[in-house]
Amino acid sequence: MIRRLPLTDCYDKDVFNGDIGFVRNVDMDAQEVVVDFDGRPVTYDFGELDELLPAFATTIHKAQGVRSPALAPRSPFPNISA
Repeated sequence: MIRRLPLTDCYDKDVFNGDIGFVRNVDMDAQEVVVDFDGRPVTYDFGELDELLPAFATTIHKAQGVRSPALAPRSPFPNISA
């Protein structure tokens, strides 16, 4: 399971910048990758893979567009309070 993050909004696929999906299938014959976004499979051709980035971590800026119930930012400066 590999996390992927779209770089831009793709209205045709109903996928938006900041959404996090998981690679579920890679079909070498059809040259397609299926990414699961919240239980919804979205198919990308190999030529469209430059629209996705690994989602090891995200920024507050990217998270602004995500429809998450909560966000817990972590500061590298523990002595500074918000």
